[in-house]
Amino acid sequence: KRYAVKLTGEAIYQIVDPVTRKVVEEQTVAASASATFLRASYEGDYTVLDLDRVERALFDKENWLEAEEKLQAELVDELAERIAASVFDRILRHVR
Repeated sequence: KRYAVKLTGEAIYQIVDPVTRKVVEEQTVAASASATFLRASYEGDYTVLDLDRVERALFDKENWLEAEEKLQAELVDELAERIAASVFDRILRHVR
């Protein structure tokens, strides 16, 4: 089975003036990550099938989880990068 997965994330942050405690900026940042997964399923015991290493890996649930976690990490990295750039840009507006 081949299927595509797209994850999206959104973060809202606020920049607060430390003296007045008022929100001086609020911004929403979004990011997404996508990947195509290839997985195999078999009604019986797949270990009795004559499979090469690559084909056998398609049944490995640990690999499935690792691939999903990697995609989640890509999303978080992209979101963090966008937040950092946006915060830096907006804070510079308030530096005198």
